[in-house]
Amino acid sequence: MAKQVLDLYELYNLVIARGGLVDVINKKLWQEIIKGLRLPSSITSAAFTLRTQYMKYLYPYECETRRLSTPAELQAAIDGNRREGRRASYSPYGPEMISPLSLVGGRPQMNGNGTPNPMHPASMFFTNFYDFALTNLKCECEVSGEDEEKYFSKTPVD
Repeated sequence: MAKQVLDLYELYNLVIARGGLVDVINKKLWQEIIKGLRLPSSITSAAFTLRTQYMKYLYPYECETRRLSTPAELQAAIDGNRREGRRASYSPYGPEMISPLSLVGGRPQMNGNGTPNPMHPASMFFTNFYDFALTNLKCECEVSGEDEEKYFSKTPVD
């Protein structure tokens, strides 16, 4: 940022000292964080950049070590901030969400027997995306302490 290396250790300590990421977002404390990092006030996207870097590199660690919030609480804080005229949302895939179909150009081609052709790029994409989503869900369950079985059982669980 501003041709400076972002000190993630200091960023983490400043955010934790203010109650964690969810509190910083809800209480709109980013200017305090920016001042604490001694960043120039001329950086108009500093709050957004700090938040996205924190979510990407530090928030999972905060969840694991401090348990100050859950990913669902973070999403609620971001959604609440967005309703006030801001736009970004938390996503493990990054700030720019795009349709998965746009990456492969449509639905999987079918073989003559009605099964998807496993070599079609769309079929490979969906298989890889499913594996990624499954791994991500398992990680979220570990962080949040939720029971994986309710997500992975064959029958719906209330």
